[in-house]
Amino acid sequence: MRSRLVLILSMLAAMLVPALPAAAACKLDLVVTMPVTMQGLSPVIDARIEGVDARLLVDLGAFFSSISRSRVDRYHLRVGALPSGITVSGVNGEADVGLATVSDFTLLGAPFHHTQFLVGGTEFGPTIDGILGRNFLMVADVELDLANGAVRMFQPHGCEGQPLAYWAAPGAPYSVVLLDEARGRTGPVIGTAKVNGVTMKVLFDSGASTSVLTLRAAGRAGIRHDGPGVTPAGLTNGFGRRSIETWIAPVDSFRIGDEEIEHTRLRIGAIDLGDVDMLIGADFMLSHRIYIARSQDKLYFTYNGGPVFRLDSAPAPPPVTEATAAAPPAPGAAVPAGDQPTDASGYARRGAAASARREYPQAIDDFTHAMALAPADPQLAYDRAMARLGNRQPLLAVSDLDQALKLKPDFTLALLGRGRLKLADRDPDGARADFEAAARIDPQLRLEIAQAYEAVGLMQPAVDNYDQWIAANPKDERLAFALNGRCWARALANHELQIALADCDRALKLRPSTAEFLDSRGLVRLRLGQYQQAIGDYDAALRLQPQIAWAHYGRGVAELKTGRAADGEADLKAADDISPVVVARARRLGIGPDAPAAGAATTAAPAAKP
Repeated sequence: MRSRLVLILSMLAAMLVPALPAAAACKLDLVVTMPVTMQGLSPVIDARIEGVDARLLVDLGAFFSSISRSRVDRYHLRVGALPSGITVSGVNGEADVGLATVSDFTLLGAPFHHTQFLVGGTEFGPTIDGILGRNFLMVADVELDLANGAVRMFQPHGCEGQPLAYWAAPGAPYSVVLLDEARGRTGPVIGTAKVNGVTMKVLFDSGASTSVLTLRAAGRAGIRHDGPGVTPAGLTNGFGRRSIETWIAPVDSFRIGDEEIEHTRLRIGAIDLGDVDMLIGADFMLSHRIYIARSQDKLYFTYNGGPVFRLDSAPAPPPVTEATAAAPPAPGAAVPAGDQPTDASGYARRGAAASARREYPQAIDDFTHAMALAPADPQLAYDRAMARLGNRQPLLAVSDLDQALKLKPDFTLALLGRGRLKLADRDPDGARADFEAAARIDPQLRLEIAQAYEAVGLMQPAVDNYDQWIAANPKDERLAFALNGRCWARALANHELQIALADCDRALKLRPSTAEFLDSRGLVRLRLGQYQQAIGDYDAALRLQPQIAWAHYGRGVAELKTGRAADGEADLKAADDISPVVVARARRLGIGPDAPAAGAATTAAPAAKP
């Protein structure tokens, strides 16, 4: 497969780039530009699988391209086992993966026949169908220009020892990271950085939405997950079966290349990356322009602006840069002369990048320009609606969603988005109409619909949609989360608690030692009056993630019920310190020392976990 891609890229290069003169100076020949659109912090590219449209995550962290298991029926794929003795693992552990051969795979208009893809490993929701891995991406030097919606491939000529940050003006600063030569051209992109002055091995992974430092490496830099100023950041998921607990921690300094940020914060997580200490994710790549020069085993980058890392707290300040200032080479004739969009697609990609950086006014402006150039494109109306939602303009967002659905009545994402807004506007009947229309087109959306109902406290329709999705997806990688969601919905509603308990037990069997699942089962057992067992679940959850307000509150109630007054009052206070909103919701639901008899239904509207 790699040889076929090299052949096609070589053909494209011959069409796009004039022949180099003899004894030419350092010159970069543009092989191909891949238009990339940011979906949140996920860079995606359009393709076709067996003649059907597909959107693939551009993932430098994946050694091989893959397709989500839930898309097997859509593309009519036959999935077989991996060759004997071969397993696939990611940051979340070993994955349940098969192998499929796609007869017709089309990328950038180029056909690839009998192309193999892994199947399974993770799910990305309704908008991403799979992964484009390094077996496609790393056959040449690669530039990641996510802020401008492009991934470019280059063949350098006569550039040994020359800097390749071609976009930087002469004398302008840029940084260089030496890459691990032993990894080979299509191996993982690994370099080094420093955290609190301690050298760390870092993996550049565009498939990871946020950058994260392992707990082991954090400890070497003097950072503990339970240290001062550290706050929980919840679970994250990747390629594999397990979820990862993460925290946001204060850091004295982070230095990569010649770029240094002082007194910032980093995400740390309970992940095992082998001999690697940190993932550098799409959040870093969106705020930088990056050239991966496998031809030199170097990585060049410049800072674009905006937060360097996406955190749950205040954005990191702009970096303090002490960068090299040598003149980069002149680009080849086919390299874009400027970054200003010239068509609707270019404006849309730049708008998506601005949305990912939460620069919503800029995104709205770019999408508006794109819509003027391509008024019949429903995706542009949807994208501007999402930017307007981010900019806290819900009425204008609804208007854009209406326009998207006028242009494309079966636009499931627009139906889903409008349904959520109708729920927020206390129009459950209107929301149900949109949700059911979307689910008739794509039953996989039942999971998102269940979560939307749960978020506003409508637990019975949430359970109904969980029921349908779980029945249809018994082997999906998201099954444990769906089971936990259904368990939590019933626990909050104080209804069918034994069924809820079975769901939580099953979720924990699939993903043991998951704090969120233990917290959910703790509430079920609290509702059932099984106070000692509830305390055990809450103890286990809080050992894994010490700042879960629901777990502190539930444990406090259970402790008061069992006569441990001092412990109970301490936990209730801890819950109130972490989230007064959770405490208020729990009390409205009748969860407290004076709660009604076990299993008695409450009349208060349930509330979702924040």
